[in-house]
Amino acid sequence: MLAPSSFVNVFLGQNGFFTAALALSGFTLLPRRSILAGVMFGLLTFKPHLGIMIPIALLAMGNWRAIMAASLTAGLFLGASVLMYGGDTWTPPYPIKCAS
Repeated sequence: MLAPSSFVNVFLGQNGFFTAALALSGFTLLPRRSILAGVMFGLLTFKPHLGIMIPIALLAMGNWRAIMAASLTAGLFLGASVLMYGGDTWTPPYPIKCAS
């Protein structure tokens, strides 16, 4: 709490504490409650670039229950965003061209 970055997290609205809590609770719960750990990992999809290696680690461990729970949670997040904001938020605003 005394680190300078704590000031940024608390007073400027950053989400570092929330992200760290989700990741750490997921890895802490993984041996005992793998489905709840998967839900924690699925909740990390609000910032997907921070959890890019978690699916690879879960695959290496063979923890299929956590993988399925994380996938289901991420899918529910996707569905909720489509219900709230529409499907247009998932399409790019410009046409994607392939380099040839």
